[in-house]
Amino acid sequence: MPAAVREYAEPLTGRLRHGILGCTHYPLLRPVFQRAFRRDVTSSFSADETPARVAETLARKGFDNEPSREGTYRS
Repeated sequence: MPAAVREYAEPLTGRLRHGILGCTHYPLLRPVFQRAFRRDVTSSFSADETPARVAETLARKGFDNEPSREGTYRS
């Protein structure tokens, strides 16, 4: 486990029940975070949660895409 994660996680051990990890790169380190925190600590990663909330909001407001619709690219 990288020393930096261990260093930052140690003061939270025993006090943390749910961690919200806000960097888009944190999911790449998911296994490291899972080892650093106890098994009963739940983690939420903004890189996972944000797109889900955006999709829910767009669907609720009627702006979601049809599954068969493809995007376009302009250079």
